[in-house]
Amino acid sequence: MPKSYKITIVEELSVGAFEEKDLLLTKQSSLPGLNPGPQTKIRRAQSPVTFGDFTSLEIEHEYPMFVSGRTFEDGRPFNKIIAKGDIRGYHSQERGLLLLQGKKSDILDFCRQTGSLQFMPLRTIEIDMKGLQEKLPEIRGVWFRFKSGFIRAKGYMGQSIQDTADYCDAKAEGDISTLSFYFEDDRDGCRHPVMITEDGTVVLQRNYTSREEEIDFVLHVKQTLLDGLFQVLEDPAKAKTHIAPEIS
Repeated sequence: MPKSYKITIVEELSVGAFEEKDLLLTKQSSLPGLNPGPQTKIRRAQSPVTFGDFTSLEIEHEYPMFVSGRTFEDGRPFNKIIAKGDIRGYHSQERGLLLLQGKKSDILDFCRQTGSLQFMPLRTIEIDMKGLQEKLPEIRGVWFRFKSGFIRAKGYMGQSIQDTADYCDAKAEGDISTLSFYFEDDRDGCRHPVMITEDGTVVLQRNYTSREEEIDFVLHVKQTLLDGLFQVLEDPAKAKTHIAPEIS
């Protein structure tokens, strides 16, 4: 099952903020007797990873979502709910990185809402996707974003699609949002199916034996392919949203 790790920059993380109890983040105070609005809870993970200096976090993130429907209980209509997502976080003080693993929509909203926190000054990255494509010997999947015209997004799948006329035309007219390919790990010679998105997410498309193995592989992909090809965005709220299916 595909699993995504979003790479973010967090150079300093004040672990003491949630060392002894859950850290509760709320946008506004609730009046007595009323249901609270969206909340975010951060705690140390009960089952931490044992990889380098990584600290493991469990994040329960709530945010408003506009969706029409009606309740089971009495059929009353609604057009807004509080969505809840579970995010796993892995922070390395030595590397200045926070890897976020979970659903795309949950993670993107968490980054937008928490980028200004004092104890977790989070910044996101944006990858030069054309530069990345030029480093790859073969592309097996791609999504393009177009700035004008009736078609705003288009995807291609297949073998060696970077050599096709359709790919070349789309590349000339639009921006690459995601790339899917096989990454050959020079440490053991194995080929791994991977998807990388312009907002710095590495999507693993095969099963691995442990979270430690997943983190190790994501870091190797970053070091081998992405370092030197991305810019750091100071305001996560202004980051682009990549075009790709929902991945957890």
